[in-house]
Amino acid sequence: MTTVTVLHAKRMADGRMYDPLFDDLYGDEKPTYKKVAEVEVPDGSYTAEALNVAFRNTNHVDGAWWDLVGVTRFGSETRSSMVGDVFVVGGEAHMVDSVGFKSVETPEF
Repeated sequence: MTTVTVLHAKRMADGRMYDPLFDDLYGDEKPTYKKVAEVEVPDGSYTAEALNVAFRNTNHVDGAWWDLVGVTRFGSETRSSMVGDVFVVGGEAHMVDSVGFKSVETPEF
């Protein structure tokens, strides 16, 4: 199995959730992240497939996402994944965008 590390953006200093579409509104403030989960995906999965599985498996659909097989939660304060969160697979980081994902540098967490 391959592991996807899921990093959720923490709230900005003013309490707003981070949204990369509005980067210019944050000035010099950059988002900070916390590791909230590791999601197991089948070996040989294409990156896009692995990211989609990890995104789906870290969203509340039919119950708490951390109860799903193959998902390990870190911490107790968790929410569903959303725009601005970062998923790391194969050493490469990908931010959830308004549609799909975009490659980014791996943030500190």
